[in-house]
Amino acid sequence: MSGPRIGKGPSTIRYALGTVIYLLIVAIGAYLLGFLDPNGKPIEPSEWGDVLAGLFSPLAFLWLLYAALSQRAELELQRWELARNNETQHEQQREMSRQADALLAQTRKMEAQAQATYEPIFVLRRMEGKLETDSFLVLNIQNVGGTALNVHSDSSLSLDSIVFGQEYPGANVPAGIVAYWPPNARVNSSLALDQVDKLAPTFSLSFRRLDALTVTHKYVLTHGGKRIELREVIYEEDIRGT
Repeated sequence: MSGPRIGKGPSTIRYALGTVIYLLIVAIGAYLLGFLDPNGKPIEPSEWGDVLAGLFSPLAFLWLLYAALSQRAELELQRWELARNNETQHEQQREMSRQADALLAQTRKMEAQAQATYEPIFVLRRMEGKLETDSFLVLNIQNVGGTALNVHSDSSLSLDSIVFGQEYPGANVPAGIVAYWPPNARVNSSLALDQVDKLAPTFSLSFRRLDALTVTHKYVLTHGGKRIELREVIYEEDIRGT
């Protein structure tokens, strides 16, 4: 931390040297005066108090000044150290905040990776029927994401059969529930147009991911029935939180 220049206080050596010089001057003066008054009489014992008071008063003032300057320097040093400690604490708090932000970003990245791993992605591969004339459409929907379990839909969409591929042609779906919908598997379903808005037919797919999270996807059929667009994703904790 860069701060103001802190004084070191008064120099003890200088004050001690000044005291010694002062005492030497007093001693030499007393010697030259012979410790006698102008009348040639010795100083009375009762007068020694005044002599000593006059002798040590300047020294007392000198060292009182020294004590005041020393205390001021110590207070300035304490204030500077407190400011430095506060700045150090603030820097530590900023560092902890940066670490917390980095940890949060890493957690969100891991959550996004988990979402990408477990979240099914449904796309429309083929549609049979016409929106303008038919009462229902046959949609061939493929899962290109994670595995979905216990997949079921709303009343407007009926899941009919699942196709795993050429080697596993699939089977009919009992009661409109796909118990196991792995990646790349396709499901044939029927969309009843009398139960939806023909201008923007909607339906939903509810399922459980491999991480046991229950999810609902809400779709709308767009571009004249050429694709389905995901409009809303509802997770189990969102439902419990409302």
